[in-house]
Amino acid sequence: MRRQEARSSMKCWTFLVLQLLTSVAEVTCATPRQKSPCEVPMLRNSLIVEEKTDRWGKTTYPQVPPGTPLLEKNNLFLKCKKGYEYNGRSLTRISCRDGHWDPPQPWCKEKPCGNLPKVKNAQVIGTVPHGQELQYTCNREYRLISSGITPYCWLGKVVGTLPKCHQTFCNET
Repeated sequence: MRRQEARSSMKCWTFLVLQLLTSVAEVTCATPRQKSPCEVPMLRNSLIVEEKTDRWGKTTYPQVPPGTPLLEKNNLFLKCKKGYEYNGRSLTRISCRDGHWDPPQPWCKEKPCGNLPKVKNAQVIGTVPHGQELQYTCNREYRLISSGITPYCWLGKVVGTLPKCHQTFCNET
């Protein structure tokens, strides 16, 4: 064993002892010539997929199973499940560099509702976050009539019954 490899091995053993004492989830050791792998994490709202092109030029994105160790990969993507996104996109390029993901901790989050359904004679305010109710305001001389479930945003889609705005007359309150 060379002197440099012996030092790397000693550092690795030191980390291993620290891991046992502190209950750190995982330590990956590598010699100076060997790169540390990134382990594919188990993600709730997304998958890690690898871009592959067959000999006919067709591109596919098969899933890389959780727990798979990867070395220096550039053709990886974070694929968000339906109703989720990462920075406004459902497919984002990620890479493994010497044991670290780039970008670090890319998690998919619930999509907000952007293109909200219109209600005649009413306005609704901009983008609605996941799980929030839509708030419609009727124009002057109209009143809001609601029936059924109040509309709300769920994973990028509006769910529930839209209200209606009915015109009021002078003798109505």
